[in-house]
Amino acid sequence: MAENHNPQVPDLASVLRTLASLAPATPQQPGQDIAASLLQHQSEPFYDPTHPTQATSQPSTNVEQLPVRPTSTRQDQRTVPQHRSSIQDPPRTSSAPPLIDPATITEWSHGLRCVSKIAAQTPSFKMAIRKLMADQEHQEKTWQAEREALLKAHAARSDNDENLKSILSSLGTSLDAAPVSAEQAEIELKQLDKRIYRAVQLMVDNMSLELKRLGVPFFGVKPELIIPPDEEKTAGTPPPAASGVGPKITEDELLALQRRMVEYLEDMYRV
Repeated sequence: MAENHNPQVPDLASVLRTLASLAPATPQQPGQDIAASLLQHQSEPFYDPTHPTQATSQPSTNVEQLPVRPTSTRQDQRTVPQHRSSIQDPPRTSSAPPLIDPATITEWSHGLRCVSKIAAQTPSFKMAIRKLMADQEHQEKTWQAEREALLKAHAARSDNDENLKSILSSLGTSLDAAPVSAEQAEIELKQLDKRIYRAVQLMVDNMSLELKRLGVPFFGVKPELIIPPDEEKTAGTPPPAASGVGPKITEDELLALQRRMVEYLEDMYRV
């Protein structure tokens, strides 16, 4: 009696075969792929007779997982030539000419070209040279005024001594203190000149350092390019092996080049 009230559940394989026969015969129908895949896995225990909806809901999940696109390697193949071309590209080299070190210049023509380039490329060069010239002029005027003041003091003191002597002699007395002699005045003047000379030397050293900092040639020449005083300069002294380096010169020749450069700068930037 129980078997009459509970009809037998049909076999899943027969149901799927029936569905496959009812579907239209198209070569790319998704229903055929679903039926074929389920027929191949009909032995798997995923069907529960007590829940009939499970058999109908299961194929929908498989429909979303079935389409699989094959992986294409064409993009990887196209990237190989790009990577290879980047490796084969030669490095680019700069064609800018090398800069000349002012410390290696020992010839006037090269020094003149160098200082002209510096003046053209450095806007503050002109003001720096004019400041050096103004400081030098101020110091020279100060030293000259000090020397003239000392000479006037000596002259005034000598005149006062003579006037005082004449006045005292008319009164019948004499001057106990000896007047300042010419030798004493000469000593005072020499002492002032020595002090001024030391100040001039200090000013020249400071100006040379400033000109070297500005890159002016002949100030800060490399020591190996200067011939020592105890070594005689041979005719046609060759320059060192390094390219772009001037020939060796003596200290007197270097001093002459420095004076010539200072005169050139004064003529160029005098206010």
